[in-house]
Amino acid sequence: MILADVFKSMAAAKLPITVLNIAKKYSVAERLTYILSNGKSSRSSVTYWEFSYFIQNQRCRMIFMAVDEHIMNLDFKMPFRDDWSRCKPIELFEKDIEKIEVKGKLNIINNPKQEAEQCQCLIRWLDCDREGKVSPPIALFSLLSDREIKKAAKNLKKFNTSLSDAASMQREMDLRAGASFTRFQTLEVGNKFIFPSVDKDDHVLIYGSCLFPALGFVVERSKETRESWMVGCKYNVGNHMISFEVPQTMLKFDATYEDAFPVYTSCLTVSGTARAITLERTETNERAPDPAPEHN
Repeated sequence: MILADVFKSMAAAKLPITVLNIAKKYSVAERLTYILSNGKSSRSSVTYWEFSYFIQNQRCRMIFMAVDEHIMNLDFKMPFRDDWSRCKPIELFEKDIEKIEVKGKLNIINNPKQEAEQCQCLIRWLDCDREGKVSPPIALFSLLSDREIKKAAKNLKKFNTSLSDAASMQREMDLRAGASFTRFQTLEVGNKFIFPSVDKDDHVLIYGSCLFPALGFVVERSKETRESWMVGCKYNVGNHMISFEVPQTMLKFDATYEDAFPVYTSCLTVSGTARAITLERTETNERAPDPAPEHN
């Protein structure tokens, strides 16, 4: 039964509609509750918030909870999960995998199960990613702003199982590629790298399909960065160090050390006495950054 049919039948029977809302993080569930309730929600327990809200022109009792990110992870079946000697790294692309509990997380689903018994509808709140394997209505958002969240509540989407399958496949690919290359490079060249603060048996050269592209951007940016030098002056008066600031446009060199050093030495050889014209003292206060702009 689709969401509209549920609301229609409940309204016809003059029955209250209770909606269980699930977010992936506690902080996100708290923010969603604040926005939709206009800051007027109540804490029915430590685990969830409660307030009234209109969905598809029907007044609903909204219950908001969080499931704390991933409860289950993918990993290889024993003995290939922990024993690197049982197979070659490349063979991990064909070994069986299974879902295993993230330690201490499985009991998190007990609270949603209990609340679901009194609810007629389930809505999942997703930040535009492709995760999950169930098919309730979903509210998609890309920004935790009033307009974005209320728009998501008004335009609930049908769950796309194809996107869910794609997300599951991506997680499997990340596991197989990450584990295979991590074991390969650790076993082949791991002894070439010495980390004094790490025990020899714990030396692991990790490969991540998501991390490596980001590392590539960092390396490219590092190559593009030019040296920058500035000539400045500091004077020690008693126990106080005074810094004389010079406008960057006057004595800043986007060049090599060899270009900046002659200017520095010329400053040392100039004879005469410097005279302070003015002394200013200013106070600065750091303020919180501006929020991200809302998307249309």
